[in-house]
Amino acid sequence: MADDYHKLLKRQIRKHLNGNSEIVSKYEGFLSAVNLTYFQTDEERELIERSLDISSRELLAKNAEIETMIALFPDAIIRIKRTGEIIEFHEPVIREEFLYPEDIVGSYIQDSFGDFIGKKYKEAIDELGKTNKLVTIEYWIEQNDKRFYFEARLQVIGQKQILVVIRNFTDHIRTMEALRRSEQRYALSAAGANDGLWDWDLINGSIYFSSRWKAMLGYEETELRNSIEEWYRRIHPHHKERFKKAVRSHQEGSTPHLEIEYQMQHKNGSYIWVLTRGLAVSDSMGNMYRMAGSQTDITRQKIVEEQLRHDALHDRLTALPNRALFMNRLENCIERAKRNKDFLFAILFIDLDRFKVVNDSLGHLIGDELLVKVSHKLKQSIRAVDTVARLGGDEFIVLLDGIKDAAEASHICERILKTIAEPVMIGGQDIYITASIGITLNTELRQKPEDMLRDADTAMYRAKNEGKAHHQLFDEKMHQWAMDRLHLETDLRRAVDKMEFEVYYQPIVDLHSNKVIRMEALLRWQHPERGLVYPMDFIPLAEETGLIIPIGEWVLDKVCRQSRQWQKGGFEGVDIAVNFSARQFEQGGLPELIQDVIAKTGVEAFTLEIEITESIAMKNIEHSIRTLSELKELGMKIAIDDFGVGYSSFGCLKFFPIDHLKIDRTFIRDIPDNKDSKAITRAMISLTHALDLHVVAEGVETAEQLAFLKDNGCDSVQGYFFAKPMPVSEATKFLEDFGGESKKGG
Repeated sequence: MADDYHKLLKRQIRKHLNGNSEIVSKYEGFLSAVNLTYFQTDEERELIERSLDISSRELLAKNAEIETMIALFPDAIIRIKRTGEIIEFHEPVIREEFLYPEDIVGSYIQDSFGDFIGKKYKEAIDELGKTNKLVTIEYWIEQNDKRFYFEARLQVIGQKQILVVIRNFTDHIRTMEALRRSEQRYALSAAGANDGLWDWDLINGSIYFSSRWKAMLGYEETELRNSIEEWYRRIHPHHKERFKKAVRSHQEGSTPHLEIEYQMQHKNGSYIWVLTRGLAVSDSMGNMYRMAGSQTDITRQKIVEEQLRHDALHDRLTALPNRALFMNRLENCIERAKRNKDFLFAILFIDLDRFKVVNDSLGHLIGDELLVKVSHKLKQSIRAVDTVARLGGDEFIVLLDGIKDAAEASHICERILKTIAEPVMIGGQDIYITASIGITLNTELRQKPEDMLRDADTAMYRAKNEGKAHHQLFDEKMHQWAMDRLHLETDLRRAVDKMEFEVYYQPIVDLHSNKVIRMEALLRWQHPERGLVYPMDFIPLAEETGLIIPIGEWVLDKVCRQSRQWQKGGFEGVDIAVNFSARQFEQGGLPELIQDVIAKTGVEAFTLEIEITESIAMKNIEHSIRTLSELKELGMKIAIDDFGVGYSSFGCLKFFPIDHLKIDRTFIRDIPDNKDSKAITRAMISLTHALDLHVVAEGVETAEQLAFLKDNGCDSVQGYFFAKPMPVSEATKFLEDFGGESKKGG
């Protein structure tokens, strides 16, 4: 410390003497005399006394140049007798720089040195008399509400004199106090931040770990040695080399600081995630000697991040992979197929049949639980290497990662269909569901994920259209079918804007009076290029796209206006039957819509008959009964169409406010050759009459069918035997020619 201090003095002196080498060299003698008070050993003191005797120092002190150097010296220098009398006193002139207050270090000390140090001085003199060694006194003085700290060093020189060097330590004390407060703030901040601290001595290899650093890993203060090996051995094996590389990169200057996330083993054997930050310190020569930093437990943050990543790639309801993750894995399979021409994989596009019925009848909570059950069944039905994902709603998709051929994909589909068809118990009841599956295999023509997904979707729709509950393998004809369907949808939207539709009518003949009692309204699309398009070719698409709503409203308006014209034209006994689709019936507000159209067109409500299919009526029985009752109150007749092909029973019919029951054409077409069809038709006629309902048979095309129906008491019939559906002009002429009476029936 003394050497460093005097190096500072030399720099100060040289600065004020403007580098005058001659004066500086003379100063060395004076400095040695003063330096005598800073050496503790006898050997050092004797060495200086031999090189500089007192007489030569007294001689040098008379030199004006040396006096200048003494004046520049920052410490107060006093020569006193043992009795306390001041022989010589020099005070520093650089007061502002070294914080010496003039009135304290100047006149006050010079007047009475003994009073200045008081009792401590007497004790110091006594000590010098006993040991003749250096004595140090520390004291402070207050003035103007400020406290100044000093250190006085006393050393015997000669036989009767004492050399005293007084140094002002006020600035040092204040600095140390500020440092202490700073260290306290740092300690409090570090504790509040809940971070562990580490300080690594790169010279001797020792490392300091704070209590929090150790506690983070479950250890007490004394359980870990201050060794870098204690750190390294707890880093996860998969992360250890990465951590060491990060440390080396910073020490070599490749990175401005150390910052790395990795896992460390807790005392209980588990692993936690930590974030370590650090900074290396180098000396003036650029040699790195220390590295220190912090460690933060980020396990909870990592858990949250992992959950967010999982949620971004998985379906929230079923926890299955979502579309994004599925497409990523599909892209990987496509890349593998490009590298290996023999690699074959497949996509299964799965859609649940009639899932909407479950939602509408049992509620969405039951529907969601059913989807979860189905997801479990799918995972059980595929191989470990395969991926099953949920696209949304009731759509699932499976990636078969590596198969032999299409037959293997088909076999997996059959297993899936069988598993899904097994009933599941939800809410105390068994629920049955089936699925339709589309299959597509990778080929050179299909090397884009979206193309494969599209083709599998197309194959699935074909499976649904062909009866549901089975699977279909995609072929190029299906792609053309899908393109045609897309063009058809485009044309259909244009047709709605331009209303390129026409209503055809088919007579319904009463078998008792042999007269036309109703005309059923049937929609046709007059396509500008394709010509006449039948309902079976566009109504399902209109239902799916929602276009059936504006189409249905247009048809209702047309039918009501036509009924009004026929009533005015003298055909009072001829009603008109109009069909409503599932979408129209389920959306609500149908009675209000019909009432508005009736009021606008002026038609009599009793001349209208509303037809809905058996499947629509049974979809939501409560809604059907309520809606049909409201229509009945308006004065209209109600008919159940296509009866016998759904899943209702005659027992259910008694709850519906209906007038007519229409037997589906599938039972009529096999008469009289099929005895089962005859027996079923005969039974339906009998049971319908028992419920006091009117029976209508559809699809009558032969005299034999007509005779059978007459013999078994059928009330009225409809079919090509009498007339095909006709445009309004031909239908009007038919009524005019036959006067409301069917001559074929006669």
